[in-house]
Amino acid sequence: MPQAVIPRAVLKEIPFVDIDPRRSASEIKRIFNVSPLRREDVSIRLHHEMTEYQPWSAEAWRHLTRALPFLYAFRLSKTVDETGREKRLFKKTSFNVCSKLGAIISLFGEKESLVMIDEDAEGLVIDTSMFLLSHNTEFSIGDQVFLHAIGDLFGDLLGINIASDFAGFLGCDTEQQMLKLLKKKIGKEAKDFLRRAKIALEEGDEESPGEFVTVPPPRPKEEDSEVKSRRNSPTSRNCRHPPRCCRITRRCSF
Repeated sequence: MPQAVIPRAVLKEIPFVDIDPRRSASEIKRIFNVSPLRREDVSIRLHHEMTEYQPWSAEAWRHLTRALPFLYAFRLSKTVDETGREKRLFKKTSFNVCSKLGAIISLFGEKESLVMIDEDAEGLVIDTSMFLLSHNTEFSIGDQVFLHAIGDLFGDLLGINIASDFAGFLGCDTEQQMLKLLKKKIGKEAKDFLRRAKIALEEGDEESPGEFVTVPPPRPKEEDSEVKSRRNSPTSRNCRHPPRCCRITRRCSF
């Protein structure tokens, strides 16, 4: 069973038999009367009402989009990507950081079950969308656990183990640092691979519209009622940073 079929957090809720995948499927069926789980046996979708995203999710996504050409350039140095599959996944993926993450799972078309993912830095991939649970209050480029978790999601998306390599690029502050790291990893052809990656990610695709389905982002948190009342008060309208807003926006300190 590929790791990307079912998120680790979901696996905890379902009994499975862990058998060496190199074993013969027919022998396993004969001895244990169990069959390997196939991708088509599993249905996972986001539970929108039970999912909320962090206020800094967009900031994390912007940082990730800056790194995408470098990540794809690194992949091009390892694979020809003749079918353009990885290119399409890179172009169509989206990333959401959630403060609350719920999924609905169904096996073999049977009754659907709600699973809440509550462990920090755990996530899931649905179609081409990546969702990651984080209890952090702000985005930090130095959080290696968070960056490796994104790498794990990319690994699930692409079906390969690239968490450590991708976390290295995501840990770079600037594109210059990313290019320096790319040169370190693949040598003097780094700029050429980067140029090819940028061209590929900018050009249009010819695949059928139904090949990938992007899941809508989870709904944002409901705004605190106290914040709403302060925002609508005369004092808030006349002051750029009332005390309560300062604690939320962190634009200044008193």
